[in-house]
Amino acid sequence: MIHTIKKIIPKPLLQIYHFALAKFSAFWFRHPSNKLIVIGVTGTNGKSSTVQFIAQILTELGHKVGYTTTAGFFIAGKGIENKMKMTMPGRFFLQSLIGRMVREKCEYAVIETSSEGIAQF
Repeated sequence: MIHTIKKIIPKPLLQIYHFALAKFSAFWFRHPSNKLIVIGVTGTNGKSSTVQFIAQILTELGHKVGYTTTAGFFIAGKGIENKMKMTMPGRFFLQSLIGRMVREKCEYAVIETSSEGIAQF
């Protein structure tokens, strides 16, 4: 059903929808990504491992780090299982996680992302 709807709706309208939803979710959570350094990791293979390597390096350098992967979410050393097993959990959930990172005084958010997620803002 979703694929049929996507074929009917003109691509520019879908882009406006994705952009508006991204902006609204950031607004709803008070733009948490503006309060720390966000590093996005995309590619075909090795995204989760790369995110974990970057987070480990930053942590060893003395920084508080939060990160998201397909396997789980980690905020200042505390793990949360990613029951969705999705690379990108959705705009509102992701903004909520970044907001939690900010509240836990993280300086960095390392986010596993997909090219589709980037295209959808």
